[in-house]
Amino acid sequence: MLSNDLLQDVMPLVESIYRIKTNRDQRAIIGLSMGGGQSLRIGMTHRDLFAWVGGMSSFLPDADKFVPQAFPDSKSNLKLLWFACGKDDRLVDNARQLSTALKERGIQHQFEETAGNHSWPVWRRYLAEFAPLLFQERK
Repeated sequence: MLSNDLLQDVMPLVESIYRIKTNRDQRAIIGLSMGGGQSLRIGMTHRDLFAWVGGMSSFLPDADKFVPQAFPDSKSNLKLLWFACGKDDRLVDNARQLSTALKERGIQHQFEETAGNHSWPVWRRYLAEFAPLLFQERK
């Protein structure tokens, strides 16, 4: 499973080499396309490790089944759950479904539906929008 690679191999290696903060409040995860779906899945199911979660043009199948599993008590301790998708992106319907499933569970999140398609210029804008939101206390 890909989450095992990140959680059991990559993160411990990075933490052993670099002097970084390892508490969840100082840890974020975001990805794009397939990696965006993986980032959302990992971040939402490992809220003990990540407080800031994002996805860009992400594919997360079966959101209506996944969201209740990830948030069984309809509570989220995420500081930010953010995802975006372009209106001309083939994955926009999937992003809309995720947003609907989160709303139905009462999970606070930000979903940005923007101009654009499944391409690097769109993701570059998303990263520029997401990055300043990280590690900021929100009201």
